Amino acid sequence: ATAFHLSFSPDGALLAMDAWFRGDNDQDGDTLVWDTETGEILFDRIGDETAASADPAFSPDGSRLVLGSRSGGVFSASVWDTSSWVQLDEVPLDQPWHDSFFTPDGSLLAFADWGGQIVLIDTETWEVSGQPLDAHNGLIRSMDMTADGSRLVTAANDGFVRVWDIHDRALVQQYDFGDEDFASARFMDDDRRLLVTPMETGIPIVMHLDVNDLILGARSRITRGFTPEECATYELDPCPTLEEIRAGL
Repeated sequence: ATAFHLSFSPDGALLAMDAWFRGDNDQDGDTLVWDTETGEILFDRIGDETAASADPAFSPDGSRLVLGSRSGGVFSASVWDTSSWVQLDEVPLDQPWHDSFFTPDGSLLAFADWGGQIVLIDTETWEVSGQPLDAHNGLIRSMDMTADGSRLVTAANDGFVRVWDIHDRALVQQYDFGDEDFASARFMDDDRRLLVTPMETGIPIVMHLDVNDLILGARSRITRGFTPEECATYELDPCPTLEEIRAGL
């Protein structure tokens, strides 16, 4: 078997794996869920012809698990109760999807499909909320949300990493990496920086979201102050010390 996606429940008690046990179709998918304390398999979809490969997503309270499904050429997301392992609902989608993420309050579920769109689902009705967001011109490999659920980062195989305002459906920031493809994108450091990992090199890249943080970081790396000659040339009087330059004084 080949494991494609792993996801822990919020309390760490469950581990869901999307894997490939059958055939040679990259849209096939088999799911197993383990109890992380006992190692017991609690649920599996091995051999289920309606299962499709996608990143499993637990709801914030761990009571729901969203998995990829399909019937013929129609793709969907199936919603499962994690106490009874009964399917509760099914959300039809236009395309197969690669990644999914709940907002921290659990009110919305975001899907990143193979066509570059973000689809938001209202988790009370399990219906599409608003128009899909045309996020990329290619497969969205990864996405993540800020802790307050206000912003979403997406990384795709079109070379772009983009940050979105979820409520306004507006582009906030974007980073162009040319022909680069990405394996993952994550918020870090209280959502002030991004950690993105290119597919080819696997070497993580850290990016500041606030330019002031970037300036402060650059100042902290200054290793010397101005010489008396430089201060005279630039008419700096009094001539600042290294500590004053680092502090931006």
